[in-house]
Amino acid sequence: QNFAWASGTSVDEHAAWLAAAVQSAISDSRVKMVVVFNVDFTLYQVDGDPQAGYAMIRPNGSCPACDTLRNVTGGR
Repeated sequence: QNFAWASGTSVDEHAAWLAAAVQSAISDSRVKMVVVFNVDFTLYQVDGDPQAGYAMIRPNGSCPACDTLRNVTGGR
């Protein structure tokens, strides 16, 4: 239950929030770099750390966040 606070987050929300964060960084000249921590974790522990549940690359290989980030960055 360590990550129960995020259990209602949809894949679409995850993608939109990452894109919004990067857009904010692009708009702020003080920000020089953005690091996305969880790109492709596959570990999923129901009673521990469900990292795979929050990875950008989904278990089926799709990456909705990649598309939204590409739109924000222009593919850079």
